[in-house]
Amino acid sequence: IEFAKDALWVTLLMEPMRVDIVGKVGKHSYRVRLRAAPFNPKKHRIKKLNEVEYAIDGEPEVGGPEGKNWWGCDGGLPYQELVEFTVRVNGKSWVVPRALWSDCYNPSLAYTGKDSPLKVKLAPDGKHLQVQMSGSDGAGSYTVLWNFYANRRPTRSIGSGG
Repeated sequence: IEFAKDALWVTLLMEPMRVDIVGKVGKHSYRVRLRAAPFNPKKHRIKKLNEVEYAIDGEPEVGGPEGKNWWGCDGGLPYQELVEFTVRVNGKSWVVPRALWSDCYNPSLAYTGKDSPLKVKLAPDGKHLQVQMSGSDGAGSYTVLWNFYANRRPTRSIGSGG
């Protein structure tokens, strides 16, 4: 019985989750969709580096010994992974390269409005949209900011902590 709350939390965490954020700035409208699902190790190349660190798809976790990083865990494997990320502005789909989001694990997709850790902002001219998201397993936290543009490639900045 002592573990009932933890078991419920893990059960909820493992459920697929999707958030659609729809908004309007002046005459411009947007829709951002993020969807997470339970981490599926069969869809990844996983290598155990030591007792607590893993490389996923050839990348050690943050603080790992080499190469790029994956985000959202402080040891072990993630619980959830992003499986969909789409952006539409004024009814038109904008490019969202998988490489800009596929290494962001345990995303926080609870959108609660203005003070939410998940934020979307569209420029008044409708040509630039920002999406900010945090993620964590409880200790391995990160914040990511994606910048999408009407006429150029999107960018991302990401770092440890909230």
